[in-house]
Order: sequence, then structure tokens, then C-alpha cells
Amino acid sequence: MIFLPVKGNFITGNTNHSFKLGKKWEAAVSATWNSKVKMGLAEFQDRFAINLGLQKAFKNYSKLSLALSDIFNTGSEFGLVTNQPELGIYYNSIYQLEGQVFRLSYNLPFGNQKIKDKSKRSAGSDDIRNRASN
Repeated sequence: MIFLPVKGNFITGNTNHSFKLGKKWEAAVSATWNSKVKMGLAEFQDRFAINLGLQKAFKNYSKLSLALSDIFNTGSEFGLVTNQPELGIYYNSIYQLEGQVFRLSYNLPFGNQKIKDKSKRSAGSDDIRNRASN
């Protein structure tokens, strides 16, 4: 495997936000950005992506979710530029990876939904602790 040296600084940023839109609705937006980076003779161009999601909860604890990744179709493109006229090399290309993805999912939990949370259950040792503190 060949590792190319990275020249200069590389910056990446990421942000995630979720919002309640009433009792049973939620929305989410996330964004990521990567700066230009020079590797070997080539330079990867900067890129960004924005993702959106919407979710509806139902009375039976199920959820319907809708999500769209990379809404502007820019985050999955890797622009690669090599401009070395002294070496006779000029290369300009865009590599397209996954692209935009639309997801629709439905989550239906099964089993007993009325089981108490672990923090709300009483244990056998609680009786001993109560007697010891009195």
C-alpha cells in the first residue's frame, strides 16, 4: 500500500440538529464540509453535504421515517485536480460515489411495552438497604 504525503492543512466540519415539530413529529438536519487537501501531486477539492430527515411516532410506539442524504448531490463527489505543467501533467476528474439516497423506513417494536424501566424496578437488595439504614 502506498501512502501519499498530505501537504498543508485539512479542515473538516460537521453539525447535527434535531427539532420537535409537535407531539409526534421530529425533523433532523445535518451538514458536513471538507476543505481542499493536497496529496502527492493531486489536490482533492472541497466538498459539502446536507442531509434531511422527518419522523412521525404513532400510538403503538411505531415510527415512520423519511430521510434524504446529500440533498444537493455534492457530498459524494470527489473532485481531483493535478496541474503540474513542468511535468507535463494536467488531470481534472470528478469521482462520483454513492450519490443521493432516499430512505423510507417503518419501525414497529414488538414484545411487552409495559415492562418497567430498570431504574424504576425494585430489587431484593432494596429491602436489606432499607432495614440497614433504619
